[in-house]
Formats: sequence, structure tokens, C-alpha cells
Amino acid sequence: MKKALVITMIMLFAVSMFPFSLYSANPTPSFIVDFQLDRKAEIESMSSGEYFQCVAEYTNDDVKITASVDNANWFLGYYCDFNAEENNFIKLRVKNETLGDTFEVWASTSTSGNYPIRLDLWQCEPNSTQYKEYIFDVSENIGSGAWAGNIKRIRLDFIVGPNPQKDDVIYLDYFAVFKTKADAEAFSIDAWESANPPGNI
Repeated sequence: MKKALVITMIMLFAVSMFPFSLYSANPTPSFIVDFQLDRKAEIESMSSGEYFQCVAEYTNDDVKITASVDNANWFLGYYCDFNAEENNFIKLRVKNETLGDTFEVWASTSTSGNYPIRLDLWQCEPNSTQYKEYIFDVSENIGSGAWAGNIKRIRLDFIVGPNPQKDDVIYLDYFAVFKTKADAEAFSIDAWESANPPGNI
């Protein structure tokens, strides 16, 4: 009887610790922009001053990006610092309400000048009414330049084909860089936000 009681207590303790184990296993991104109103100051501190041909409106959960002109060359740029060779996977969560289905990512190192690294056009669902998460392998999407060295600036170019029109809208939840595909797939933005409240990054 006593042995059974001890086993039961051990099992209850293990079950109580299980959610913590799942939570603590959430991969840490090498770089992340989590678009929330409460994090706006943090996001702007990372901004490289590039909110081009678009307007950003923050909510509690995301940022609404609206094209400000027809045929907009709209993008957001951020300062960062991570090793390219060790981080080959980009993940983002987006709701694309435009007719376009492709976008680009550009990057530069501390010595390369103004965005010589272009990651090729990536596909995303057009006319979307729901958020979708996308994971891209950088090594399979190099358009020009070399994904090498320490990346110091990274730029997300929104829908580039077909050309966006004034008042086209896209919503972003987060944009993150990871070392492995497994980390990108396992990453939970909810768990990350719980572990990293605004002001504690």
C-alpha cells in the first residue's frame, strides 16, 4: 500500500511538471520581431528607419501594414546581429489580404553596404482571411549575394507581385530567424511571449 502511494505521488509530480517541460523546450530564435502594440518601443529601437511607402498600425496582437501609394515598393527594415551560416531558416506569421503571392527578404552585413543579399521570391497565400505561418530555407532561396558573415540589417519587402495598390493591406504577427528547421517548426510565439514579456527583452 505504501509503495503504491509513493508511485502515485511520483506520477502526479511528473504530470504536474509536464507542461513546464513543454514550455521550457520552446526554441529561442536568433532574431525576432514580435509585432505588438506593447512592444512598439522595442520594435522601433530595432528599426533601421525604413518604413517605406507604407503605414504601420500596431494592435495588441499584430501590425497592420497599408500601402500608401499605387505600385508601392513597401518594406520594413531592422537592425540585427546574427551569424548567417548558423541561421538558415526564417519563419513568419502573416495574413496577406492582397492579390499578390510573393515577397522578398534583403540583408546586409557590417561590411557589405546597402542590402546586397537578396533572398529569392517566396510564395504566400493571396486574399487570405486567416493567418498562416511560413518557414523558408535561406540556402534554397539565394537570389544574389551570399548568405554569409554577420547579418546586421534585414529587410522584409512585402508583396512584390503583382504590384500592390494604394490601401492594400497585409498583417504581420512575427518574423524570426532560426538555426534549424526543427527549431523553426517547434517554435511557439505564445510560449515565447509568455517567457519574454514587453520590456524584458
